[in-house]
Amino acid sequence: MVVERFQLNMQEHQLRHLLLRNWSDFKNQWNGIRNFYVAWNIFNINAFYSNYYNAISDASQIATDNLGTIITIIDPVQDTNVFANDLLTALSVGLAFIPEVEGEAQITKAIVTASEQVVEFGKFMFPVGTAGGEADDWNAISGSLGTVTNNLQASVTSAQALMQSDVESFLALVGSGAFSTILGSLDNLKEGILAALYTYLVSEAYKSKGVFISRQFNTDVHALQTNGTSLNWDTHCEGVYDSNGVCDTFWYDNTTGTTYGLVNGPSVGQDFNSDMEALFGTYTTGAQLFQNAVACLPQGSGAPILNLNSASFSATCISSLPVYCDDATVMPGRGKLCNGAMPGGKSLNEAQRVPPSYLGWGILNNKATQNTEIDLSTC
Repeated sequence: MVVERFQLNMQEHQLRHLLLRNWSDFKNQWNGIRNFYVAWNIFNINAFYSNYYNAISDASQIATDNLGTIITIIDPVQDTNVFANDLLTALSVGLAFIPEVEGEAQITKAIVTASEQVVEFGKFMFPVGTAGGEADDWNAISGSLGTVTNNLQASVTSAQALMQSDVESFLALVGSGAFSTILGSLDNLKEGILAALYTYLVSEAYKSKGVFISRQFNTDVHALQTNGTSLNWDTHCEGVYDSNGVCDTFWYDNTTGTTYGLVNGPSVGQDFNSDMEALFGTYTTGAQLFQNAVACLPQGSGAPILNLNSASFSATCISSLPVYCDDATVMPGRGKLCNGAMPGGKSLNEAQRVPPSYLGWGILNNKATQNTEIDLSTC
């Protein structure tokens, strides 16, 4: 077989020399082109695994170094129950967060496809559910993350070893042609892992202090503030959305026309503008924090779930904050907390006690809302 023409664990410098300088070794063979592409795939696969192994370590160390900053920004309840299995899932699914540039998305799809075809390979690449224990406070998370990182690196190394020794695994991985091209930069591997890991940690920190998401459909808060609509109070969104989609304490999803915000249940008056400015674009994004939480709704407020499917590879519940759904078109109307718990009603004449991100019917200044209580309770 062609694969047996080469040792699958050849050193990178040997392959580079073989491929880039000794094409003559291949061109005179009757199957020279096929042999060349087998060698080329081996070279690219080794390069990928080397980069991925290092990216796991680098991302974990960077996240550990920055965990203190995230804790300072969010000020979570110190006692928590972050499970090692959930950290492992968040670390493992970084491949799903890699931007679709320079062929990286195709590589991810090839890995997931091979994981579907060869079960043992998939268990090594995505060893979710194999880490025991939990961190009972935020100071212990760094230690848990270090252990989980070592476990994942060892498992990924086993996946590479299986691919090198098992023809079925090798063919399953290279069958799509993702490794037959010239690979671009793999720097985004680390960024993808960090995006998933940071979003998970930010979500868990907020959940520990009773924070949930407010969501207002069909509402551009900046337009609402500036188009002449009579409001009961100022949204403070007079300026433009910044580069991260933030305006005051709101994040606007211009793809769906939905405005999101954060609400601190035990302290509804908290303004999250400074949090968003510090977190978005550095540790997470509005899309990752809010849209991932919405995607988690069918599962409830649960642990991260890996959807290992080549057609729709994703990680559900990397952000699992509860989501409060309101509708300003229904008056007096009642919103619905899609998962979790929420405080009771607040009077309109106590607007300072209404969450700054509230955009339900009570914000509209008309006869239907005068002297009416804003009901923030669960339906």
